[in-house]
Amino acid sequence: MRLQKKVGTIPKDNSAGPFADEWRAAFGEVSKDVEEVDISPALSSAALSVKDENELVRFLENDGSSFVELIQLSD
Repeated sequence: MRLQKKVGTIPKDNSAGPFADEWRAAFGEVSKDVEEVDISPALSSAALSVKDENELVRFLENDGSSFVELIQLSD
């Protein structure tokens, strides 16, 4: 069995901070030995999509509440 060396990436991600900096430094050392695979479509459809109607309702309620708080804070 041949070991495939792949790492999932999100190409449009521009993360900043100590963890992101350390990851880039560590990944830079091995990046020539691995294939980068864009996981954005899979992440979007599997993790970020609405699973059922109840989840959608909770999301809209939370989103609405957050928006109201944001407007109140800006006044």
